[in-house]
Amino acid sequence: MKRFQKISFGELWPLVENSGFFQPSDTVRFSDFTGFHVYADLRLNLDLAAAEDVRSAMKFVDLLEDFTTIADKCAALVGARILEVQDDRIHFLLPAPDVTQASLASLLVFASALTRTAYQNLKPKAGNDWQGFSMAADHGMAILVPSSYGGGSIVSLGVAANQPAKRLGRGVSSGCLALPERIGRALSGTKPSGDWVEIDVNTPVPATQTFFDDKLTESMHQVARGVFQERGRRSNRDFAAGMFDGISLAKTPVRTRGMCLRADLDGFSKLVEEAFRKGPHAVAELVRQFTTIME
Repeated sequence: MKRFQKISFGELWPLVENSGFFQPSDTVRFSDFTGFHVYADLRLNLDLAAAEDVRSAMKFVDLLEDFTTIADKCAALVGARILEVQDDRIHFLLPAPDVTQASLASLLVFASALTRTAYQNLKPKAGNDWQGFSMAADHGMAILVPSSYGGGSIVSLGVAANQPAKRLGRGVSSGCLALPERIGRALSGTKPSGDWVEIDVNTPVPATQTFFDDKLTESMHQVARGVFQERGRRSNRDFAAGMFDGISLAKTPVRTRGMCLRADLDGFSKLVEEAFRKGPHAVAELVRQFTTIME
């Protein structure tokens, strides 16, 4: 029988950084977090994302690896953390107990610096395969549940953690950050997009100049240059050779096709909201239900 233990966010993170933490266990440790859930999308041509030759596949992998490494180091500059890497989409956590002028400014400074860094450093690497870079964010509470599935990740249960990803899926203009209208309506320089607003975080104009931090942006550029220099010191990799080395019985590498499926639980967001309203016992029961479903 599994044991469920709620711990603080500060206690959770050192455990997460230990890869053994994601091994199946009789104890499920979970936490809660209130702040901004920020998603960033690096959009690349389908020729890379569904590569049919080794050269394109390696370019795709290298771009994703660079994107993830740069994003992780840049997030650390502002006190944010990567919660999950989902191929060409990254989910960040930016602590903020409430939406205030100061916390919103911190979000915008981070988004603008990261967007400009992507445009200046990743776009040239992608070349003709570049399709854009967009971000979306929401604020609220989420329950963080470690999962051993898929190699291990932290699943976030909460509307604020779910909505930005869905918004990106519907499309956000390249170079822009999308915010729910309730958060972004007071900002200057936004344009409405349904019940969300979009704000250009790549090109400053007088109305938005205040949240473009050139010093932070330059620090992120330095991070990117360091990542590229490190890559330059590594030898080239080959998928086919790597596959061959890992499959001792294979005389030649085998190339095949696969399919990735993502699914959502209909109505689960309502259950999350109800659990938040009812309190700790309901939250613990929600975690138990989710863990049972995953198993």
